Amino acid sequence: MENSKQSNQNTAPSKVIHGVHWKHSGIYEVVRTLLDEAEPSRFNQDMVVINDYKFDFFSFIKFVKLLFLIVRGKQFYHAHSFLLYLLVLFAWSKKSAITFHNDYPYLTGVGLRDRLKRRLIRSIIKIKSPVVTCVGRNLSNKISSIFNCEVIFIQNPVNKKYISQFQREYSDGAVFGSVGRLADQKNYRRLIKAFSFYMSHLISSKKNAYLCIAGEGDERDLIESSIKESGLGDNIRLKGFVDDVPQFYASIDVYICTSLYEGFGLSIVEAMLMGKPVISTKVGVFLDFDEFYYLKIDNGKDERSIFKAMKKFSSLTQEDIIMMIESNKLLCTKLFSPSHIFKIYSDLVWSCRKI
Repeated sequence: MENSKQSNQNTAPSKVIHGVHWKHSGIYEVVRTLLDEAEPSRFNQDMVVINDYKFDFFSFIKFVKLLFLIVRGKQFYHAHSFLLYLLVLFAWSKKSAITFHNDYPYLTGVGLRDRLKRRLIRSIIKIKSPVVTCVGRNLSNKISSIFNCEVIFIQNPVNKKYISQFQREYSDGAVFGSVGRLADQKNYRRLIKAFSFYMSHLISSKKNAYLCIAGEGDERDLIESSIKESGLGDNIRLKGFVDDVPQFYASIDVYICTSLYEGFGLSIVEAMLMGKPVISTKVGVFLDFDEFYYLKIDNGKDERSIFKAMKKFSSLTQEDIIMMIESNKLLCTKLFSPSHIFKIYSDLVWSCRKI
């Protein structure tokens, strides 16, 4: 009888429910990739997305539905953002996990709201002992120190659809592209200022260039004002939400990330898998792995530093770019295989095993 109970405790849960805050986000894409890799014989996976665009009545209904599923206790609950971490308090013992996807400001902020968030997370971890995972190695160490808990580092999987080729959108100049929320974290207003420096630099050579940004967010009005102020409305395009993201990557020549912080940097890896050279601040995967080749932005808070990296890209030879592309693509394929990442989650998280 005792052996039977022990066997039941080590058996993986039959159902895993993922709680995701936003549909138009990298987190949604990550969970969607995990669901695509699901093994029906081991796990019945599902995802509840609270918001499509903003929190409204329908979001509240979805939130209540998720709470009901958790309280029933017949599944493993995996939370992927702060609001949904709170629902771990209603999960059954040893049947929950929380994943930190970003180096969120509240982790080190000194304001009352930030301190309250940290206290709530500490309470959740202490009371419910969820499995805690993190998508970045450096970030994992930070989370472990802040919350005094064991953290499993599991990098994100990247969907296989990004290993393909499509048609470029422009033919009369280099196209810089970026994917992300129009939010302060992504630092797009400084990128636009740096791009205006770059365009001024091109005047003498009579060359052209474009900057395309895919995404939506609260800073759209501010970013549109920055574009208007730059006088480069014909060269800077805000694409909004893009349904065919691989096509967007394929339409650009170089991917540029000016983020002030990232947990993983999913769009960086997607772009590298699509065969694009990368200009970036040292965030996400570039903090965790030294093997990647990219043009580093030394100071993301300085427009001149961003411009300097863009200018350096334009001086690269075709051989340099090809070497960068091939090396990064090979490394991404090796590190971020969906089947490999799914197996790690299966064995170390959803099966509730101790490391």
